[in-house]
Amino acid sequence: MPYEIGTIDPDTAEYTKYAELGGRTFQEGPGTALSPDLTRLAARKTEADGTELAGWYDLDGTFVPGGPEIVNGKFAQAQHFESIRFDYQGRLNYAVKTEGTIDYRYFVVDPDTQQSTQINSSGGYGVQFLPDGTYAQPESCYHEVYSFTPTNKALFVDYGEATDSQIYLADFASLPSIGSCGPTGQALLPETNPTQVAQPVMTRDQQSVAFLLGRPNNLELYTVDLAGGEPKEVPGDWSDFTLMEWRG
Repeated sequence: MPYEIGTIDPDTAEYTKYAELGGRTFQEGPGTALSPDLTRLAARKTEADGTELAGWYDLDGTFVPGGPEIVNGKFAQAQHFESIRFDYQGRLNYAVKTEGTIDYRYFVVDPDTQQSTQINSSGGYGVQFLPDGTYAQPESCYHEVYSFTPTNKALFVDYGEATDSQIYLADFASLPSIGSCGPTGQALLPETNPTQVAQPVMTRDQQSVAFLLGRPNNLELYTVDLAGGEPKEVPGDWSDFTLMEWRG
């Protein structure tokens, strides 16, 4: 089944298709695999001779290389591209991992020169790109962050005890470097929910958050105001949907 990009009107629950991505799959999760203008899908391509390429697919399905090639020799320690994605400025970035190690080297590609610049120390694991164009290399809980506000606040879900879950909003710089991110910051739901919530995204004016509620194959869409109040359901079957961002 091909992926579609579309918009949902939270007031009317109307879905509008924007584009189709054919049989392409997401390497890194749709929120970062897609360029901000929704025209390119970051991807890794392996040629018949084993050469690896990092780049993107246009909406017409054409693969465009966006960085150097990886050619692994028979007697060298193999390397592979991982975490191929776009940052908030539309720049392609990727990691090169040495097989059998935890050595991840992260690079950003200059869109004008196609030159790659390493941005972390070798051996580091995990880089998070922030909306203001900067990046951070936190030690642990960065992987729990689902999305960011324009002011570098992080949205994430803390699952607490058993299946209880709560959405939190916190300054990214304040997140703990070990263990779980939460509970840290402002809780956005009236109470901890016994049903799992997921994929929180915030409006650009930072007044409301949308999220999915439920379990795979049975997902409901809700919005909630940061000022408080009960979450409001957006009627429909959203089981095949992934929230990327709220552009309103």
